[in-house]
Amino acid sequence: LGAMYKDTVSTDLIGRSFEGRPIYRTLIHQNASHTKPIVFIICGSHSREWLSVAACQYVLRKLVFDQNYDEDIKKLLEQHDIAIVSLLNPDGYSYTKASRMWRKSRSRTRNPRCRGVDINRNFDYKWGGGGSSPDLCEEIYCGDKRFSEKEPLALARHLYKIRKKLVAFLDIHTYGQLWMSPWGFSKSYPSIP
Repeated sequence: LGAMYKDTVSTDLIGRSFEGRPIYRTLIHQNASHTKPIVFIICGSHSREWLSVAACQYVLRKLVFDQNYDEDIKKLLEQHDIAIVSLLNPDGYSYTKASRMWRKSRSRTRNPRCRGVDINRNFDYKWGGGGSSPDLCEEIYCGDKRFSEKEPLALARHLYKIRKKLVAFLDIHTYGQLWMSPWGFSKSYPSIP
């Protein structure tokens, strides 16, 4: 899409996975010289959630192909740039072709029989808390430390660079039928500024 629609689509390498696969961010915009607030969408954190990756690819194609015909998309792109990382965990995703229900990254751990880290639980904020595990063999293993994995670190560094323009962030998963907020680690409600 970037090659075909150079005026509205740009793709940047934001990092590489443990096994060296590229992690791309695609930006959909109407005018590259005029930066707007950014809506950021990621998919494919959990490798077995193939439909998550397809969902991001669908959104990407819909934004690109329908921006001249769909008034809602046209209005969205007049006011925002849309950034999409459609596959944050390319190593795990590739491995699911051999082991379909694999969830984590493919990095090495202290136990050679228990590879990978749950990328979704390896970010800095509230790292190692409820909903994660310190057990290397668990599917929700959060890693030995914050940002031990290349994939979430690459994403975090990219988000930090654009933090002043970032107005929305969506992390698409397809394992459960849930709408979750980033405040999911607590039973209390966030304060409203």
